[in-house]
This record gives sequence, C-alpha cells and structure tokens, in this order.
Amino acid sequence: MRRVARRAGKVLFVMVAAVALLAVLGLLLPRNVELVDTGATIEASSSDVFRLFNSRTGQQELWTRAWSRRGGGPSRLPPMVITDLGGGDAGVGTRLGFFPDGRRMGSIAGALSTMARGQGEIVESEPPHRVVIDIDFGFVTSHRTIELESVGAATTRVRWSESLDIANPLVRYVRFFLPDSIAEGFAGVLAGAAEITRAVGQSFSFAGVSLDTDLESLAATLPLSLRTSGYIRVAPEESTHHIGSIEIGPTRVRIGFELRDEAARPVYPACEPIHAELVARFGEPVEARSFHEEAMERLDRLWRTETEELALVCFRSDEEFRVEAVMIHPRG
Repeated sequence: MRRVARRAGKVLFVMVAAVALLAVLGLLLPRNVELVDTGATIEASSSDVFRLFNSRTGQQELWTRAWSRRGGGPSRLPPMVITDLGGGDAGVGTRLGFFPDGRRMGSIAGALSTMARGQGEIVESEPPHRVVIDIDFGFVTSHRTIELESVGAATTRVRWSESLDIANPLVRYVRFFLPDSIAEGFAGVLAGAAEITRAVGQSFSFAGVSLDTDLESLAATLPLSLRTSGYIRVAPEESTHHIGSIEIGPTRVRIGFELRDEAARPVYPACEPIHAELVARFGEPVEARSFHEEAMERLDRLWRTETEELALVCFRSDEEFRVEAVMIHPRG
C-alpha cells in the first residue's frame, strides 16, 4: 500500500513539475500574437462599409454571408454566430456575443474554438474610417481593428488587423495550433462585405437592360429587330450575349437567349459564362435551385437586393447546362 502511495506521489510530482516547467517556458513565449493583417478593396462608399463593422446587425450580415458563400465558408475559420449582449446596435458600447462553432474545422484549433465563447465590445468608432472591437474569449483577448480608406466616391480600401493578448503562460502554446490559413478566413469575411455592399440599394441589369429600361428607347437602338407590345425579337445581327428576345413589363424583365441556326433549330449559350459574368458584377448568388420540370433538369440561381431579384434560368442539354433566360423582378 505504501509502495502504491509512493508511486502515486511520484506521478503527481512529475505532473506538477511538468506543468510548472510548461508555465516557466510559457513565460518565455511572447504574450502578444499578431494573428492576421489582411485587406481588400471594395467597390462601395466607406460609409456603407463602415455600417457593416460598426453595428451588430452589420456583423451578423458579414458572418452569415461569409459562410453562405460557395456553400462552405472560409477555409478553417469556424462559423461565427453573433448575438446581442446589449449596449445598442451600433457604435461605441455596442456589446456582441461571438460564438464560434469549431466542429467544422476538424482539428485541435477547432476544438479550442468550440470552447471559446467570446464577449466583445466596440471600443472605438470613428465614422467612417475606423472601428476597434475587443473580444474576450476567456483564455485569450482579441484586439480587432478595421481601418477604412476612401480611394474614390464609391471605392474603399479595407485593412483588417487583429492581435491576441494571452496573459496565461500555459495558454500561450495555443499559438502553435492556430491555423495558418486563418487569414484566408478573414479575407472571406471581407469578400462577404463586398457582396453585401454591392447588393444594398443596387439595381440589377444585364446587357444594359433593367427594370428602369424604357422599351421605346431600347427599340430605337435595335432598328432591325421586330418590336411588338412589350416585346422585342432581337435580330441576329443586332444580338449581343446571344440574346434572342427582350420582354419588358410592369412586373418583370425577361431576357431570352434562344437563337436559331441555319436549320431553324433553337440554340442556347452555355450557362457558366453568363453565371461568371453575373458573379463578377453582383457576387455569389444567394440561392440555387436544382429541380426537374417534367423531363428537363433545371438549375436556377438567384440574386437579391432589398428591392429586386435576378434569376439566371438554366437547363441541362447534351451534358451541359445552357441558359434559357435572365429575369429581373421587383420585390415587395
């Protein structure tokens, strides 16, 4: 019995000594860690971008959009749930709950992030140029600085820098488990910011046609095309983007892509180039719908603003999706 007690005492001594050694070595590690320093140029006014970082609702939009992009979110950065802890919705004193879900990370860093339930507060707010948020995750404090520089009437350069303050020497080893690609994750959030600011108050258009387009004026630019009430059958020699028809009514715009070959058979362009053009202009679609319409496989992609919806309507033909139409509808 004494031998067991002595052995247990030795094990306990070794454990205490190991913890003490780790604590001493941890004191030699820097307390402050520069986590990320990244940036992006966003085609929006600095006031529009500032709103996203300076408010709870803006932060919620940012992180939700970041994880809805391409169906997965930023690489190795856990999805963030933003909650209201009081203090108002915007500006200094706004308190935010940050709850990362590390289950999607599949790593030690993911497990650590799951345990971290952050309480943040906007501590500096200088509209529309600077927002500073301090976030206490219990074992580490994050100091997040967003700086905005106007480089044009509707262009803003964003710099996102973030540092960690790790007071506990035993916790400083977490630096070795931080994912190298976490900067890529924050860059994904900035990409979400670009998409949101493009969408707010924006009117959709394709090939210069929008809900505001006047049919009479458009027909005057297409003298060889056939015009009927509310509808233009575009002549092949006047067609751009493979557009075959344009319909403009009080509740929608429909741009059709059917042209005819020499044998009078319908021909449609590939879907992906049109999709890529829309993504370049309006960001990733907010929704994709895949379904069968009778015997035909359909794939519709949707973009939305507060006032409008744009749909890219595609169908499968010969092992490839082709474009049937782009449609723009008012919302509300």
